[in-house]
Amino acid sequence: MPKPEKTNKNLKVPFDSLTLCAVLTELTPQIVGGQIQEVRQPTPTEIQFSVRHQGETYWLVFSVDVRFARMHRIGVRSANPPTPPNFCMVLRKYLENGIVQSVVQRDFDRVVEIGILTKNAEGEATHVTLVGEFMGKHSNLILVRDNGTIIDAIKRISHRINRVREILPGSPYLSPPPQADRANPFDFSALASVAEAFSEETALTEATLSERLMQTFTGLSPFLAREIALRVLAQSGSLSENLTAVWIEIFGATAQGHFSPVLIQAANGLPYAYPFPTLQSPDETQKGVKSLNLALDYAYQVGVREAAFVEEVTALRSHIQKALERLEYRQHNVENLIHEAESGEKYQQTGELIVANLWKITQGDTTVVVQDYFQPDFPERTLALDPELTPQENAEYWFERYRKAQSSANAAVEQSESIEEPMAVLKEALEQLRGLEAQAEHSVREVRALRTQLRNANLLHDEAEIQAQAKRAHSEFQGHKIRRVRTPQGYEILIGETATANDFLLTRLAAPNDIWLHVRASSSSHVVIRTQNRPANVPRPVLDYAALLCAQHSSEKHASIVPVDYTLRKYVRKPRGSAPGFAHYERETTLHVTP
Repeated sequence: MPKPEKTNKNLKVPFDSLTLCAVLTELTPQIVGGQIQEVRQPTPTEIQFSVRHQGETYWLVFSVDVRFARMHRIGVRSANPPTPPNFCMVLRKYLENGIVQSVVQRDFDRVVEIGILTKNAEGEATHVTLVGEFMGKHSNLILVRDNGTIIDAIKRISHRINRVREILPGSPYLSPPPQADRANPFDFSALASVAEAFSEETALTEATLSERLMQTFTGLSPFLAREIALRVLAQSGSLSENLTAVWIEIFGATAQGHFSPVLIQAANGLPYAYPFPTLQSPDETQKGVKSLNLALDYAYQVGVREAAFVEEVTALRSHIQKALERLEYRQHNVENLIHEAESGEKYQQTGELIVANLWKITQGDTTVVVQDYFQPDFPERTLALDPELTPQENAEYWFERYRKAQSSANAAVEQSESIEEPMAVLKEALEQLRGLEAQAEHSVREVRALRTQLRNANLLHDEAEIQAQAKRAHSEFQGHKIRRVRTPQGYEILIGETATANDFLLTRLAAPNDIWLHVRASSSSHVVIRTQNRPANVPRPVLDYAALLCAQHSSEKHASIVPVDYTLRKYVRKPRGSAPGFAHYERETTLHVTP
């Protein structure tokens, strides 16, 4: 049989049943008979506790994280959270000062049972069992009484989630369902059925052999099954002889507690640990270690840190890209406005042609034929007229359209300038992210610092802080739906999101010299800029931003240009008996914005 090529390009070594067996073989003599001294829960999915035995202190970790479910000894404990979670308090009550009496792996599965002698509330000796189930998304850590009932679990599972196996305090503990019709790998007699399966028409390949092994034996991970298949195919004897030889190499040694743990450096830069050297990785990437537990500790520290880095980068990149998309959408609208404003010159020309031909127009005419002296050959041109307007009013109509087009163009240019800088900053942030990814040492701290920098510049929004603000606002605003926004310049902007909230904002919150905004001649939220009695000091960017928020919370939010009026709150009044949200105002100034 040809020797398979060794590569670890896509290598991912699991925490499987063989790894757990090796961990417990190494760990059991270190902790059995020892006293549990301290229990910690640094994260919602991880428990750590220390065991003092024969003058040494051993720290253990139990993780039920979907990606990193495991149990092993650790070199350095994690920091304690300020407030311990409920499950941590339960474990402290039952485990601290308890004596570890037994450590057992159940049926070569990813389940460990740690028997502990402790004392109940009356000071009487009692036994509890800490059950660790390390099975991906089904992982759990469960504390069980000696009568088989559950005291508590790090992940409570109700019947709505799992009707067959409820995991709640007071419920009976049921073991995970076994793999039906599969043999224990320490039963060598089952090897014959594997060899017989390939004596007929089934092709013997790495894939077919590893699949048959997983169907025959319990507790074989795809990684271990592939390792066995590769070792079998690398030998020159018969299938039956090769299977037996490899089985002795792995499970014969395991049964005697003999392991050769290695630390493996994968091509993706991540380290992994396994109880035996593997054919799935080149020899030069594997280094023998004395302690599988501490090798796993190192590997998972790097793996967890790398996963956190990837999560932070992915989330931040997504937020930046969404912010860029919003700015690009606004920029596209602004560019369209500038393009459309260029046709404003035609409006002016139409008005001037009407003025030049007033002598031939009478009120009631619907059209007039003129010579277009703006064109080189002076062609005739038919202009539409409003019969309800005088000839001079028809000309003024086109001049007004020209002035509005010019005003829109000016506003669009100002908005375009205000968009370009944040877009440049966000694009630079994406480049910084790529740079952080390219570094040999990935730093979560640097990614979070970049996120904070963008938040402080008001380019990204903290969703958690937004939710916290909403809770505070609910109390401050007496239940009215009023949104609070803070600008980079430090000004607070309040936005009423319902008609009654608009009334509350106008009549109860806004001070006389606060700036009040509303979309002209349309329904919109009331928006208030709190000025601390200094409205003249409010800079133009703050006014523009508040006007934009007002336009976005109006019936005109899809319009190209929205006129937004602003005035001081003292020039706004709510007529007695008027509908909620209705108000009169005066002494206003108008801004034109693009939502």
